[in-house]
Amino acid sequence: MPKASRRREEPNETAARELALFIENDYDLVGAPNSQGKSIEKNLLAKLKKGTFDLGKSEVAWGYLIEAGAKKYAKEFASPGEWSKIFTRPTRELCASYFAISFYEEYKLGNVGEQTPNARIAEIRKAYIRTYSDSGQTKAYVEWVDTRGNEGRTEGDPHNPHMQALLARAKREGVTVKKETW
Repeated sequence: MPKASRRREEPNETAARELALFIENDYDLVGAPNSQGKSIEKNLLAKLKKGTFDLGKSEVAWGYLIEAGAKKYAKEFASPGEWSKIFTRPTRELCASYFAISFYEEYKLGNVGEQTPNARIAEIRKAYIRTYSDSGQTKAYVEWVDTRGNEGRTEGDPHNPHMQALLARAKREGVTVKKETW
């Protein structure tokens, strides 16, 4: 099929959020002083100070981190060559948009800088796998609190490698993974 006639694939919001959480919780990608995430943040802070910051262009910068995170995710949970299938281009672009918007919002609040650590999941509060009797669909849910005290929930296919990792962490931390039927 010629390129011009291809329809643009829609981003997978769940996969984009899973990738964002994976990256946010990977010290080597965003936490270490010389990590790629810190380098991008430092570069964007300089542009903000100069008055040359562009939110759209910052998404391109974050895109490099997102690609590195997608490759690392696939290497750990699937096959290294599958990273672009697991996280399609539109999904990676959506994830980069999350990072760009979050960075800019945190900057406006005064929360971005060398002294500010990235938020990570500090504690898993609840984990459950729910089967819906009307559709037969099964979903896993993990409720957590990050290092800044924000509460959140990750949900997805319980066979997804990222969800399996979160469920395994819940078990390690003594959180019972409940099975429910709705």
